[in-house]
Amino acid sequence: MQIKGIILACSVAVSLPAFGLELALTPGSLGSRVPDIEGTLDKTLVLRGTADVRDLVLLSRVSRSVSTLDMSALTINSYTYTGAGYHGLTAFAAGQLPPYMLAETSVETVVFPANVTELSAGTFALSGLKEVTIPASVKKIGDNAFAGSKRLERINYDGTPGFGKNVFHNCPALVRHGLDDKIAEIPDGMFNGCTSLPAIPTGVKKIGARAFEGSGILSADLTNVSEVGDYAFANDEALVEIRLGENQVKFGKAVFMGDTGLGYVPAWHSDTPESLFLNSGVASPEIINSPEIGEAAYANKPEIRTLTFGASVQKIDANAFRNIQGLQEVNVVLLKDNVPELSPEAFAGLENAEGRYDVPLLVHEVSIEKWREAPVWQLFDIRPGDMSGTDDIKVDVTVSARRQGQTLEVTSNAPIDLLQVYNVDGIALADLSNALTEATVDVPADGVLVVRVISGGSERVIKLR
Repeated sequence: MQIKGIILACSVAVSLPAFGLELALTPGSLGSRVPDIEGTLDKTLVLRGTADVRDLVLLSRVSRSVSTLDMSALTINSYTYTGAGYHGLTAFAAGQLPPYMLAETSVETVVFPANVTELSAGTFALSGLKEVTIPASVKKIGDNAFAGSKRLERINYDGTPGFGKNVFHNCPALVRHGLDDKIAEIPDGMFNGCTSLPAIPTGVKKIGARAFEGSGILSADLTNVSEVGDYAFANDEALVEIRLGENQVKFGKAVFMGDTGLGYVPAWHSDTPESLFLNSGVASPEIINSPEIGEAAYANKPEIRTLTFGASVQKIDANAFRNIQGLQEVNVVLLKDNVPELSPEAFAGLENAEGRYDVPLLVHEVSIEKWREAPVWQLFDIRPGDMSGTDDIKVDVTVSARRQGQTLEVTSNAPIDLLQVYNVDGIALADLSNALTEATVDVPADGVLVVRVISGGSERVIKLR
């Protein structure tokens, strides 16, 4: 009996490779090995040979002990179901990974098959993946491919695949998107809920609806972006900076709604659609130069003290400035005699008992009579204004802050009047004044920094991780 026990022990040890459970497959054969993949205590599962969708869909049943799935020696064949198919699909191409292949597994690392070409909808959704490198052979990544993978931190790309919607929705640990200069259009919901993601990819021209909603984006550089979809950055409490050019951007509704950390916004030259800054921290841009200011764009913001309209303003919709009880002045000097169309409800909630507005309206002195005759505008306290200071408003002050190790570099296109740096506990790390257009200070190598810069009469607050 003792000899038999020894022989049995040796037999089991020899049947399993030292590096994990290895299975040689032929198409459709993994079904017979399900007990093996469900019960293994090995950390690595190696698949080699050939397989198709019938085999791959069974991987969602892999043991929670498996943290590495190695398919580098596996070839994926095409297969067509004769019945209802799988998740609405009947035909699967060679190299296509099926929907929800690793859903709710503990797999942290995947080594892809050499012939992989496509990740279907939800292939790695709700998985335990931490870091993934997408091979150059992958041409398509489907909707929700990594959605809900809460441990996913980094994505790397050897090629440039196409993307579906909501690919990384609710991946709160994602800190590296790997897409700088690799993608021109961010699909709808792509990084929705990615609360650790600090910045949008460089080179982007178009941003889809809800693409960064509820994310951790700190700074949104939109200088080269032509279109931003509905709610694209909504409810991103980390967002503290927007960078804009003078180009017209097509903004959807409520793009920055609920962004409570967003205070300063540079000169605004694009249309201001419905609820753009609703419930955000934005008081008002330096100058609003939007051809159209949409419904409720700046509503319910009592912190707004002054409004300055640029020469491009043509129409102001209902409730655009509803209930901005702190308003003390409206400056339309730059419009001269080009009186914009103004909804009777644009400033709803500010009327006095006579239905007028106890707010000075500063107009160009040569156009004062035209404004006094204009519908709705005539209800303001119209006064002549001068052009002093308006030329300065036209020029945006551009400030950038870059952290490299223990060095913080701050640059501006105007002299830096004040530079202050704090940690998240409010402890001052640096306090400089009257610098040139560049400043360098020593900072800790890690931890969140809050950088306050006053330059050219404008204040910027930048948050760096």
